[in-house]
Amino acid sequence: MTDSSTTPDAQIHKPYNFVLGALASVLAIPLTAIVTIIIGQVGFEYSATFGGLGMVFAFTFFGSASRRRIVRGFGFAFALLVGLVATSLGVIAGFVSSVYYSFNAVGGKGGLLGDVFIGRIVYRLTERPEDFFIPAAIAAFLAIMLLVKYMKTAIAVHGTPADAVGNEPAAAPTTSTTPAIPATPAPSETVATATPELPDAAATTINAPSSGILLNGKPLGGPEPKKRFWQ
Repeated sequence: MTDSSTTPDAQIHKPYNFVLGALASVLAIPLTAIVTIIIGQVGFEYSATFGGLGMVFAFTFFGSASRRRIVRGFGFAFALLVGLVATSLGVIAGFVSSVYYSFNAVGGKGGLLGDVFIGRIVYRLTERPEDFFIPAAIAAFLAIMLLVKYMKTAIAVHGTPADAVGNEPAAAPTTSTTPAIPATPAPSETVATATPELPDAAATTINAPSSGILLNGKPLGGPEPKKRFWQ
């Protein structure tokens, strides 16, 4: 009966897919913006510092969707581009969200698109630029550190075939079901074992010359035995 369970060694590993990885990495852009906006609305004034997560999201999504654990080559360049866009947008979204939170705390007249709120953003950028540049510098530092880490990993596997990186099947112990075959004895031992020695009398009888063709159970051409008169 065939076992229906599949071991990791028997699984077919799907090949590298750049298109799927690229589409997944693009999701890092809106996701980073959403994360920084939520943190800003919680009340954290420097929520723009979390814009550095854009680099993490870009490389992680690309590697998971493309089925390559280590992103390198053209995929690395694409993930880097998406990570830079996601980090920049995350910093801007976090800054605006923090300003809007403080704006709502004092009434929020005019709403998000009102002249009052826009004037508040301009005031922060011109009169208090550290509110934007300090979180932006921290986010850039985090993104650069993560980028250096990804670059070192990609350089370490340079020269390895693309499909061989991160696609190795997990090794699983296998149990052999083939019964053991006994050792075959040498030909001389087989002949000696299968053919027993015959007594000398039996060997003489076997090796005696044949008298010829039998007729009615008697040898043909041989002398007939003498019959007695009473027979």
